[in-house]
Amino acid sequence: MSCFKNILVGIDLSHCARLSLSALPPGVEDVFRRSVWLAQRTSGKLTVFSALNLTEEVLLMLEEKHRLVVIRKIEDEADQVLTELVEKATESGVAATAVFVRGLGWQEIIRQVLRDDHDLVLMGSRHSSGAGHRLFGNTAKKVLRRCPCPVWVSRPELYDRPLNVLVASDLRPVSQTALQLAVRLGNTINSLIHVFHAVDYPVYHLWLTAIPDEVGQDYHRGVLARAEQALYEQLERTEHRSLSEPVRVHLADKVGRPDEVILKCIREYNIDLLVMGTVSRTGAPGIMIGNTAERLLPEVTCSVLAVKPPDFCCPISLS
Repeated sequence: MSCFKNILVGIDLSHCARLSLSALPPGVEDVFRRSVWLAQRTSGKLTVFSALNLTEEVLLMLEEKHRLVVIRKIEDEADQVLTELVEKATESGVAATAVFVRGLGWQEIIRQVLRDDHDLVLMGSRHSSGAGHRLFGNTAKKVLRRCPCPVWVSRPELYDRPLNVLVASDLRPVSQTALQLAVRLGNTINSLIHVFHAVDYPVYHLWLTAIPDEVGQDYHRGVLARAEQALYEQLERTEHRSLSEPVRVHLADKVGRPDEVILKCIREYNIDLLVMGTVSRTGAPGIMIGNTAERLLPEVTCSVLAVKPPDFCCPISLS
């Protein structure tokens, strides 16, 4: 079963010095190229989407008659850019349409997902030669937290070798969803999939000094064996045997926080794409994506594909 048949690619025009195809920032070009590349392989349709907040203070400083002229010119130029991107996608054999709206980017992306039932949002990351936290701007973070469908925040990636994909599993049902999606993606594109679980030993947190060595060893082996069994059971509920390369399974003792262990794994296996399930916080569904994911975002330097749990409650509506 293929995945991602109805892709929305977010085109950020808010930081363009001028609205023309030749003036698009490198990050926008990269994410558009990735969206066409993916749509070609899934035989999916592509929606080239952009939203601009045309009520910002800088526009309100103009006289009303001038403001209307400027807004109309911005809209016309934005429409032209999106139209030219659709033409490029069509030339590559991808069925594509353009949608331009007024409003806050993250809110309008989610409304578009709800309106047309998209199964993936693809967004670009910020270019950065330094710290990883600059890869994820506010719009990307808000979409990751609130969007009901999977969200792929893509940094510039290689196309001439298999993608190294890491699925971080905590053995919960949403991790099963993430693993299933990664396997389907692996059957669609050329990729090598790693699945990783950091084994926790909760008894140690409280009573390590009170546990005799032989008891501790039995406990350690038992927890590790149960975690390994659960991870392989998750894998067996996917179509992993249809992959061209076998899934690489990794278990590690959780020394430190889960996000630190995942970051170490990303570096060790040269991961291009991290796939992980997210969680909804009690009392605020759809607002946060869980402690581990929140701590990872400022540090991770690879692309991220965030998957929501089935019971995710989207905080945005069409009304």
